[in-house]
Amino acid sequence: TKYDKNGNMLWVKTYDNLYSAFDIAITNDGGFVFSAARQSNYGLYVCKTDSLGSVKWYSQQINSPYMVSYDITISGSEIISIVPYAYYTTVSNVDLYGISVTKMESQTGQLIWSKKYIPLSSVKNPTLHQHHEVKVDNNGNIIIVGTGYAINPDSTTASYKGFILKLNNNGDSLWTHFYDWGNFFQRHAQFNAFVITDDGGILAGGFWNPPYINYKQGAWLVKTDSMGNAPGMFTVGIEEKNTLIIKKQKPLLYPNPATDNFSLRFEQSPAVDYELNIYSVSGKLVKQQLLSAFDNEYRVDIGELKAGVYFVRLESDGEVVFSSKFIKQ
Repeated sequence: TKYDKNGNMLWVKTYDNLYSAFDIAITNDGGFVFSAARQSNYGLYVCKTDSLGSVKWYSQQINSPYMVSYDITISGSEIISIVPYAYYTTVSNVDLYGISVTKMESQTGQLIWSKKYIPLSSVKNPTLHQHHEVKVDNNGNIIIVGTGYAINPDSTTASYKGFILKLNNNGDSLWTHFYDWGNFFQRHAQFNAFVITDDGGILAGGFWNPPYINYKQGAWLVKTDSMGNAPGMFTVGIEEKNTLIIKKQKPLLYPNPATDNFSLRFEQSPAVDYELNIYSVSGKLVKQQLLSAFDNEYRVDIGELKAGVYFVRLESDGEVVFSSKFIKQ
């Protein structure tokens, strides 16, 4: 339904072959795009209309179970749409969800790229009134804010946490953080919406469960800098399944972003040597360094590297035991 500025109805359109519409945006030709599900197929479809609401094209993003957490935005002549997708079914038949992000051309629906991410153990919302939201900043970076299920590193407990995922224009992950309030993993702390602030940071809002008022919700705001740093922030690392030895030691890579060097600190000194490899975003090996056993902190000189995003890997006996990334300023 479209209204003029005084609230008078201009026109109404119905789309019998669509199950529901979840979000809508205005394209630069005065038309509209909205995300919806098809009755015969629960995959997400992006629908493009002209300024009168007449359909110009449909484009399917992902064949995913029917879910309400769809969002869509316009950046210039491009459409960015997001939808959770089931990446794994547990032994108890509970699906775990990641985020599928698709970029397409707004006039034709031509696909530019489509990529999938798993920022937390699962990003499925616990209740229907929660939402995942996507925006594009002034530099063309894609920012996704939502709620997911985070597991305590020692696997003793888990709870719903607000998360922020930042991608560049090509869909490469720049960083992912989730945020907690109060005692770690003892209450839920969730995001429902956000804005990009003038300083390049993010203001995200939602609710949290203060246990001392019988699980009723309180309001919660988090203000970050351009790197997502804020009180109660936890970085989501890129880890392989065989990282148990180092994972228990909670390695810390700091500072990040870095200028001339960064440090790797372990709670306990490793008992074996590690080979440190640094790769550019194109996959080129740009630096190697041997980390000798029995030191708990290592300083890595990166002064010769150009500004940008780099990936770090620690290897032992040919196996990757830890991986992460950093930004060189």
